[in-house]
Amino acid sequence: MKSTIIKILLIFTITCYGNLLFAKDNHEAVDNNKSKVYKKSAIKAGSDVSGIVSEIPNKGDGQIRVNDGLIKDEDKSKKIKDNNRLIIQDVSYKIGQGDILEISVWMDENLTKQIIVPPDGVISFPLIGDTNISGLNISGLRDIIKAKLMEYLPDPTVTVMLIAPNSLTAYVIGKVNKPGQFPITLNTNIIQILSMAGGMNPYASPNKIIILRKANGKDIKIPFNYNQVKKGKKLEQNIILRRGDVVIVP
Repeated sequence: MKSTIIKILLIFTITCYGNLLFAKDNHEAVDNNKSKVYKKSAIKAGSDVSGIVSEIPNKGDGQIRVNDGLIKDEDKSKKIKDNNRLIIQDVSYKIGQGDILEISVWMDENLTKQIIVPPDGVISFPLIGDTNISGLNISGLRDIIKAKLMEYLPDPTVTVMLIAPNSLTAYVIGKVNKPGQFPITLNTNIIQILSMAGGMNPYASPNKIIILRKANGKDIKIPFNYNQVKKGKKLEQNIILRRGDVVIVP
């Protein structure tokens, strides 16, 4: 009787163990199908690898396996897959003339100040004096202020907030119904700003629109054919606008 019970328990144990191994292998197969392997050196420092499955040991570059959800960066970023390497293009907001900032230091009301960025990009803040912030983003400005304040305060906690992005504007001129200067976002495209301008009037030449852009100190012309985009053709023409772009509708 005892030997029969032992045999039954042994068969039950072997069956359960086999099922567990099968489930584990199946789960790993599913995970591997949904993931890709990247070198650690291809991943931007400070990134949040939210889709990580596992780290692969004994690899020279310290490879990791990442789900197809890709990697989320703490800044606003564009994610692109290119030859199994992850390239993160930083598109974070750059501070510009006319922007309103609020800079504060935790537990010190005397070090809280709202600032309008002047045309020369030089701002003044208590203790540290004048600082040129041209071309900086919010996190860059915070780091600079913290570094300068550390000469006077032990490990200050600095907060920089963008209250009003007044410098983020573009222009539409020519044969539109409402030409002028318009506020844009980091995702505003040509079609959208033409809509803000009330659309084109009957005398416009929609196939000959030009965008003037300042890049690396030079003016460049970018052609835009409205009729093609309207028909769903060559949609890559409908580019994202940048600060200071001028859309000319002849």
